[in-house]
Amino acid sequence: MHRRSFLAAGTLAALALGGCATTALYDEIEKKEYGDYKEIISEILVSQDGKSIVILGDKYHYIFDANADLVQAISSDIHPRLKARFRRFDVDRDGNIAGNLDLMLDGAATEDERKKAGEFGFKAATRSENPSLSRAYRLAGKRYSAAKFAMPGQAKQLNQAYAIEVREEKPIGAKAALALLTPVTVAADGVMYLLSIPLLPLAVGAAVASSARR
Repeated sequence: MHRRSFLAAGTLAALALGGCATTALYDEIEKKEYGDYKEIISEILVSQDGKSIVILGDKYHYIFDANADLVQAISSDIHPRLKARFRRFDVDRDGNIAGNLDLMLDGAATEDERKKAGEFGFKAATRSENPSLSRAYRLAGKRYSAAKFAMPGQAKQLNQAYAIEVREEKPIGAKAALALLTPVTVAADGVMYLLSIPLLPLAVGAAVASSARR
């Protein structure tokens, strides 16, 4: 009788230990890993309906839902005075991407332009005599592969090469990263479209991101 009880207790202990080992193994498998890369930007566009911002890179295209306040600012009279800086973006295993875009008012802006920027929510970043005004916008969207995309020859390239820092979540095991082909297309006349909606160049200053050399 005692022998049977001992064997039963031993079996239960082994099962419990096996369960712990299995849980630990799954925890190790599910541990997220990340990799960083720089995306060289070719062009930044906004859809004609003002609903999407599209960043064209060498390897990927990034399509974001446009923030209504952001579109209002870049469509206003202070647009020529604006510079933009993209901070690091994060991509998950499903190709969802999110990050921050900072808009900054040029230091040569007039008092009226500064006042207008204030109406758009821009605030002083420092306490200097002529502090710069800026506002951060949160962007979220999807990343797409640019593997089969050919940039039209007449596209308005940025005045120099820039790069966006991207941190991507690596796929588990042998699973390939999700990268759907870009929905951006080019018509015969060279106009780019997002599905059936024309894309317009978004020309905001030269501080788009940290500089990068090709």
